[in-house]
Amino acid sequence: MKGQGKISKRHAKWIDFIKTFLDVIKYKQCKENVVADALSQRYALLNTLNTRLLGFEYIKELYLDDNDFGFIYDECKVSAKDKFFRHDGFLFKEN
Repeated sequence: MKGQGKISKRHAKWIDFIKTFLDVIKYKQCKENVVADALSQRYALLNTLNTRLLGFEYIKELYLDDNDFGFIYDECKVSAKDKFFRHDGFLFKEN
């Protein structure tokens, strides 16, 4: 294959870009990287529910009129509030 064993121009540009940061990028396994693991699980959960439950998107419309969650859903429009936050239009609490 053409270019096998060589760094492509695109790869070299990414390496140069990453070198501009002062932070060190290290791989962590899922058990050690709790934040990334939680984010990926939330994403997987939402995708699973979207594909398996008909009308799952309809839940987003129900929040505003809900007696229990309507107010906090509206409050979380811009940022988190009282341990609640919105992600892709869905309301979550803490982790």
